[in-house]
Amino acid sequence: RWEGDASGNVTAVTVTMNSNKNITAVFKKIYTLTTSVSPAGSGSVSPGSGTYDDSSTVTLTAIPASGYRFDRWEGDTSGNVTAVTITMDSNKSVTATFVKISP
Repeated sequence: RWEGDASGNVTAVTVTMNSNKNITAVFKKIYTLTTSVSPAGSGSVSPGSGTYDDSSTVTLTAIPASGYRFDRWEGDTSGNVTAVTITMDSNKSVTATFVKISP
């Protein structure tokens, strides 16, 4: 965002120089979340991969495909509950692991 004698959150701003101006560009740190499933086709993670602001929290939910059940989280989170919340304080990589249900 822009502060001072400019405002808004677009990357470019036009300023009319009819007096001295004091303008500050404020940047946010963002991190990348990469999600995957194992084995391929066994389910999905919601939300999927994306970028998030520093210190934001993301609740991930493991969704099994037909014939599978959720087993565990691997990578930058762990546990065996289907929904977990992570804090985006660095780039994160998370895998939802599913197992085939025996007929």
